[in-house]
Amino acid sequence: MPGAEPDSAAAAGTAGAAGVAGVAGAGASVRVRLGVASDASVLISSNIAIALQTEQLTLDPAVVTRGVQHLLCTPHKGFYLIAETVAATPGGSVFAGSLLVTYEWSDWRAADIHWIQSVFVQEAFRGQGVYQMMYSEVLRLARAAGAAPTVRLYVEHDNERAKRAYQKCGMQQSHYLMYEADLAAEWKEDKL
Repeated sequence: MPGAEPDSAAAAGTAGAAGVAGVAGAGASVRVRLGVASDASVLISSNIAIALQTEQLTLDPAVVTRGVQHLLCTPHKGFYLIAETVAATPGGSVFAGSLLVTYEWSDWRAADIHWIQSVFVQEAFRGQGVYQMMYSEVLRLARAAGAAPTVRLYVEHDNERAKRAYQKCGMQQSHYLMYEADLAAEWKEDKL
């Protein structure tokens, strides 16, 4: 499943104080900010890389482009966070990583649950706390939005490095299992 790999190669603005704490990755400080339309190309590339690296899936770039652009234009569905180096000059920052948050309405909690997806950290920044910074910003934004006091994500069963990264942030394996039905072939037949 794309999105649960912190070590894989919405609204404008900059993340709050929690999102600008320095991380020495590849010799530079890193900050976290909300994704904006101009981030689309790096988000598209990241999503394509995640799918290939975690599931050996080759995604259709046109479909991923529509998906990323749609989310960036519909903030009620979620938001992206971007981790990047703090540039000494305008335009000189380097992309370090990203993640997507989508919302799931919980009638039990009468609030949104924030789901973390499409986690990507550039190889040069792995093991440097970049995911932890993005996760901290997700928590800050969820709390500020009055979301349910639960943050979720899914991870590949055999991705031990990702599991350790999530556990290091205080996340634990849930008692829930995930089921899905792949209806693509069935729906394709319906269109014939």
